[in-house]
Amino acid sequence: MTNVLPVIPENIPQELKDKPNYLVWKAVLKKRKDGKIKINKPPYQAKFPNRKASKNNPKHLSDFNTALSAYERHQDIAGIGYVVQPDDGLVFFDLDHCVTDGEISEEAQRVINTVGSYAELSPSGNGIRIVARGNLPGDQFNNNELGREMYDGRKSAYLTITGQQLDSLDTIEEAQTAIDHYYWEWSGRDKESASQTYIKIDLNTELTIETEDDLKVLGLADKTIQRITKGEVEGNRSDSIMTVIHACLHKLIKPAVIADILTNPAFGISAKALEERKGDINSAVNGN
Repeated sequence: MTNVLPVIPENIPQELKDKPNYLVWKAVLKKRKDGKIKINKPPYQAKFPNRKASKNNPKHLSDFNTALSAYERHQDIAGIGYVVQPDDGLVFFDLDHCVTDGEISEEAQRVINTVGSYAELSPSGNGIRIVARGNLPGDQFNNNELGREMYDGRKSAYLTITGQQLDSLDTIEEAQTAIDHYYWEWSGRDKESASQTYIKIDLNTELTIETEDDLKVLGLADKTIQRITKGEVEGNRSDSIMTVIHACLHKLIKPAVIADILTNPAFGISAKALEERKGDINSAVNGN
């Protein structure tokens, strides 16, 4: 179809293909106020390509092969789309208007290099999509002024997938450092925190976690830090420990670091559990 790049299925990472989160879409050309043509991409159901789809309705989603088949068989289907889910553990970067006559802007290329994960052209060829493993540190956002968006599925988000791979990795990689950095830089919600984010993640596997300040560097919430340092418990101690573990995992803190936190006698959550179980670390952590 005119002005729309074709889908190259073999370039799409297998990790995305394995998820049953697909729609298809039709291209609707619309003239903007500045005279330029914009491609609107209303979603349709892959199983029933003439029926419109809602990103909020799981029944409208299909597996990758069904979506690809609809795209290949129906001339009015311009492409395939992916609905990001909260449990995907993926972040989608959407950079608009950063490719001109096939040339990627310096800023966009820097983002691609920094994230270090799968990247592709948008259907128009004027934008870039990057997919990385991680979580947003706050709500999803769409910064129209900058032409920058980031999604992780905490609210339904539908994005096109082309397989028009750029000079990047062909796999989806963990990129929490870059996710945090660009989130603060583009969202405009807490720009002063952007420079600190690199410190928090880069030192994740090197820090010796011994003090409350060390825990703050990891980016844990004050309430979680209080649970760890003071041993404060809501409900039973096992529930409190699990709450701490989940909070750490949400920040992508390495399991070895979590283990150090939970077994460090200097922290209240460990000291009280050890005291109750007469110094048996395994029993304290497992709540036996």
